Amino acid sequence: MVVVPRQTTPHAVVLIAVKPLTAAKTRLAQALSAEQRAQLTLAMLTDVLEAARGAAWTRAIAVVTEDARVKALAEAYGAVALDEPEAQAQVGGLNAALQSADAWARDQFPAAMRVALHGDLPALRPMELQQALCAARELRRAYVADHEGSGTTALIAAASTELAPAFGPGSAARHAASGAVAVSDPLPGLRQDVDVPGDLRMAAELGLGLATKTLVSSPQHIHLVTP
Repeated sequence: MVVVPRQTTPHAVVLIAVKPLTAAKTRLAQALSAEQRAQLTLAMLTDVLEAARGAAWTRAIAVVTEDARVKALAEAYGAVALDEPEAQAQVGGLNAALQSADAWARDQFPAAMRVALHGDLPALRPMELQQALCAARELRRAYVADHEGSGTTALIAAASTELAPAFGPGSAARHAASGAVAVSDPLPGLRQDVDVPGDLRMAAELGLGLATKTLVSSPQHIHLVTP
């Protein structure tokens, strides 16, 4: 009798690094106060967490941050809140935080894919994240470029491969140079991150998640999504 190995369903750990809210979305400073920017950051993160939870292959979500409000939100949505590595934070910033989270994920879920995901993707849908994971399934590393084509909104690594994040301005080229393969699927919500008011308007045209949609409907934020 020939025994056919049982196929296991792929699974993934989603990793999200979030700055302290006092330093969040500074490019919106002319339009919003510090507290309004914090509220927007939390709302967008809420929608990203909802989308990540809804993707079929998501096994766990980890949010790495030093901000107490972000940690509380992450835990409320069933994510693991990881402390940002103090010794690395001043030198490596976002990438050091993601490297630390990646080490945790590889230890806790050695057979899982890992995906580093931006926390400011308010139009992200679960199927888009799932589609990106499917596209990267046979690859060692893959990345999703942002809507402008120069940045990166998601970086995916196979179970046997280090994530090796290189986020920041021009990160798409760096990830490609490091051997990561670009995901070519359209994925508009996954590509639409938010740095300036125009980005949020484009995300609104795609369809905002509930938390961000509710927030920007308030008088304090409505001008961000109206011409």
